[in-house]
Amino acid sequence: EQFNQEAGRHHRNSQSESHRVKDKKLKKISYQLSRAKAYLSLASPSTHPELEKELRMRIKEGELAVGKASKDSELPRR
Repeated sequence: EQFNQEAGRHHRNSQSESHRVKDKKLKKISYQLSRAKAYLSLASPSTHPELEKELRMRIKEGELAVGKASKDSELPRR
């Protein structure tokens, strides 16, 4: 019985650890989008207009892909 209890506890711990590891991708993407937005707010608009336009487009694509996902499994597959 003690073995079953410890096995169940280990299973729950490994599930929560894998859940945390999986959601790292979503956090990383969100962080990268935030950094890109910050870069745009600091960049001079006339310095590199093509780069600014491309970055705005990529940010919009990233935000659409992430959408309202709250965990990695809700991200679209590529």
